[in-house]
Amino acid sequence: MVAHKDFFCVIIYMDLGNLQEIKSIDKNSGIYIILNKKSGKFYIGRANNLKDRKTRHIASLIRNDHANKHLQRSFNLYGKKHFIWLVAEKCKISILRKREQFYLDEYFGSKYCYNINPNSEGGGFPSRIFSEETLKKMKLSHLGKKQIKKREWHSLSKSHKKAISDSIAKKYKVLSPSGKVKKIFNLKSFCNLNNLIPSCMYEVISGKTARKSHKGYRNICELGVNS
Repeated sequence: MVAHKDFFCVIIYMDLGNLQEIKSIDKNSGIYIILNKKSGKFYIGRANNLKDRKTRHIASLIRNDHANKHLQRSFNLYGKKHFIWLVAEKCKISILRKREQFYLDEYFGSKYCYNINPNSEGGGFPSRIFSEETLKKMKLSHLGKKQIKKREWHSLSKSHKKAISDSIAKKYKVLSPSGKVKKIFNLKSFCNLNNLIPSCMYEVISGKTARKSHKGYRNICELGVNS
């Protein structure tokens, strides 16, 4: 890569003059640098596949939803044409995090580094120990958030159970022995009150058997589902 006149400030921190751009066929694993040619600022990252990682970065920046807000703001300000993706080094996947951490330890905190995390990202931060002050801030950040109360379940009363049972019971009309039309909202309850056999009454009101009456009660019409 030919050194750009605006790179002089960056080269003080990192020798970018000899780095090659990520090529469209470069599927190697390694450490990469996203360089803003206009401002001289850069982002350090690692990739199992350099080409795919570059593609994902560009897509995210174009969608304006990149995780690194500093890089996103610069991309929005300068535009894609002022950014290039460089290969810092190619290495085995097994040592990617170690190599990325090497670069972060060297360059994180400089005014030219976009990175917002001093640790090699991905898979959590197993080696990171938070200070008591940081832990306190994390705890305070969760205070005041609305807690979701667990739903309390109560046993149903007999009247409530009966109301539910009545609401789903089949509805019938029958002709009583006295010749009056009776509405049945719950067959079992009706039979208990009138000393009737539920199975026999069901045969009468369903019309599916030869039984036409039971203790003087007859089926006169359909109401709901009975025939």
